[in-house]
Amino acid sequence: MTPKEYIKKFREFIKDLMKGSTLLPSLVMAQALYEAADDNGVAGGSVHALTYNNDVRMRAGRSWKGPRVKLPTRQIKGDKKRARLAWFRIYLNPELSIADRVKMLTKKVAIWPTAFWHNDTVKQQARRLQALGISPDPNYGQRMFDIVNTHKLYRMDKQWWIEKIWRFSFSFVFFIGVRYALQNWDAWVPWRN
Repeated sequence: MTPKEYIKKFREFIKDLMKGSTLLPSLVMAQALYEAADDNGVAGGSVHALTYNNDVRMRAGRSWKGPRVKLPTRQIKGDKKRARLAWFRIYLNPELSIADRVKMLTKKVAIWPTAFWHNDTVKQQARRLQALGISPDPNYGQRMFDIVNTHKLYRMDKQWWIEKIWRFSFSFVFFIGVRYALQNWDAWVPWRN
């Protein structure tokens, strides 16, 4: 599968999944593209994605009650060590793995909400994802940023920006309204006149 086909397959699902989130949909798509690719860069070609529907390579920790399989972890380029084995989740379809990644990221973002509230660009959020320890790859943030730019995934963020501007506008109008009401309170209270 080409990256273009992969993006087309999951674009609408990820955009719907990310509505109301402080995370950019383009970064979730970039993670799915990167994690589902095999060593040759074929989108959806990794054994995790093809056989086990785990497109984002979600690990199976102690809390995971579903089926799991032991597979090698992703090798960082230039690392001479053998890939170590780890437990990974098995899913019925790839959408479930992507949804679990979004839940996990949402929980991590909830711990540091201000870190993501002020980071509105793809590059800033990619750096924050790297800081959260999503991957042992020291260049993970830059890699996600490059994938977003290479495949023009930032186009997916249009709805995110519309929602953010609407929320900001609503908050601003509400603040101005409350301020105006408090300044003119004496004129409105009938029992004081």
